[in-house]
Amino acid sequence: MSPQNPVSGQSVSFNGVVVNDGPGSAGASTARFCIDNANCLTSSTGEVSTHGVPALSAGSSSTFTSSSWTAVAGSHTVYLCADVGQVVAETNEGDNCNPLAFTVTISPPANLNVSGLPACGTGNYNVTFSWTGNASNWTIDV
Repeated sequence: MSPQNPVSGQSVSFNGVVVNDGPGSAGASTARFCIDNANCLTSSTGEVSTHGVPALSAGSSSTFTSSSWTAVAGSHTVYLCADVGQVVAETNEGDNCNPLAFTVTISPPANLNVSGLPACGTGNYNVTFSWTGNASNWTIDV
């Protein structure tokens, strides 16, 4: 995954490897990356990208990188599923998906400015917080 520690709004890509761990050759197939979809093998919900996987001899592999996904704050799981069309006859159909859990953090607001604070004293004052940048879902308690 790149970057390794994504923040909201960043473009994130995922790396994947499909391996033929069976004793014989496997025909060409398709692999898919999905975000937050445990049914990625049979459902394209949350699809990031699909990739053609060439025919693989026993023990060989195919490596690829997903399209970019725009990071959203929170906990997520990316799934890489091989043989999404289920065109390859396999002895174990239950090992075609691999999940990776990760967390996207919210980046701090850029250029935080505070104004309206008196140098010293008591009383009620109006305080204004403002920032420039692309941050969201921030709460400031005063």
